[in-house]
This record gives sequence, C-alpha cells and structure tokens, in this order.
Amino acid sequence: MSVHLPAAVLLDQDGTIIDSEPIWDEVEFELTRELGGTLTPEIRQTFIGGPLDATARTIIELTGTSVSQDEIEHEIVERVARTIHTRGVRWLPGVADFLTRMRSLGLPIAVVTASYHRIADAVMANAPVEGITLMVAGDDVERPKPDPAGYLLAAERLGVPPEDCVAVEDSFPGMRAAVDAGARTIMVPGMQHLELFPGVSRVRSLADIDADLLSRVMSGESVDLSDVAA
Repeated sequence: MSVHLPAAVLLDQDGTIIDSEPIWDEVEFELTRELGGTLTPEIRQTFIGGPLDATARTIIELTGTSVSQDEIEHEIVERVARTIHTRGVRWLPGVADFLTRMRSLGLPIAVVTASYHRIADAVMANAPVEGITLMVAGDDVERPKPDPAGYLLAAERLGVPPEDCVAVEDSFPGMRAAVDAGARTIMVPGMQHLELFPGVSRVRSLADIDADLLSRVMSGESVDLSDVAA
C-alpha cells in the first residue's frame, strides 16, 4: 500500500509541544487580580489558545481599568517571557521523539503559534532536538488564531499548499485556524474538552503520529484514537 505523506507538518506550540498554558494562566489571573478583577475558571478556559487582544479586552471589561489594551498585552507578554526565562518551560513528553520521527520522514516542520516572538524565540532556542524548519509567531500576522493567517503564512513560506499539510493542535482557536486554512488537522489532548469539527482527527499523544497515521489523514480519513488502549 502506498504511503501518502503530507508536504509539511504545521505544529502548534503552547499546550501541544510545551507545557506553557499554566504560565499564561497564572500571569493572566494575577494581572486581572492586581487590576481589581477576578477570572473565573470558565473565562480562563476561553483564553486557551486564543488571541492576546481578546484576552486583554476581556481583562479590561472585567476590571474597568483605564490601562490601555496595548499596555495589558505588553505586560502579559513581558511577564510570560520573564517567567519562561526564569523558570524555563517543560517540553511535553514525546516531543523530541516526534520531531526526530518527522525529520526521518523528510518532512519540514513549521511551528505556528499565537505567542509573540519575545516568547516563542526563547522557547525555540531550547528545543530538545533540531528539526524545526521555521516558526510563525503571533506578531508575524495581523490576525492571530483563530484566524488562519498564521497557518497560511507558514505554508507560503514553506512553498507548499496548505491543503497538503497536516496541522497538529490542542485548542479550539487552533483547530478553527487550521481547518479554515485548509490543512488536515490532528488534535492532541489539551486543557479544553473539545467537540471536533468534521474531518478532524484525534490522537492520544504525539507518539501516535507516524507515517501510517499521516497517510490515513492525508487520504481523507478521520482517525480517532482517543479511546484506544495504549
């Protein structure tokens, strides 16, 4: 049986390859508290994988602060970046093996993240293995996830059609962006419980993504391994 591999793998960052969501959550919660508001668990869930401008607007609405949206966005980015520089960030289990496996298949890998370069560059500088071809950060595009602009730009820079790519995501905004870009999309477990869009596949972890699964996804199959015993 022939193997139909994608032209490239487009990989989300926060929550998919690094365990950074708790850092974002801590920073956003503390900043909101300092400004006189409280983030409920329900609101905090909506921030996961979403655009920074929407987070800043929500914080302004909750607190009634006179601090500008740009200032809040800047403060969040600076605090997250400082935390990552101070504490480091944990790469999720299996990432190194996944990157090595994709490289052995000859597949270019682009990281497509809503995080700004101030954060993403620091993360990529400590990648567990080589093999990431390029990165598109949130400040590379006018409209970050859930808009598909980041995925479209990554495919353009790689010189491949987005519909010939597989995107790997963990959040609703990321899934929306990848699907709207036309990429075949695979979801890994994240901090949100998600109902999948039609045609989207789901795996237990990055360890499930190999040449066979990529070929099945590229052939139009919706694969769901979430309930399959390891």
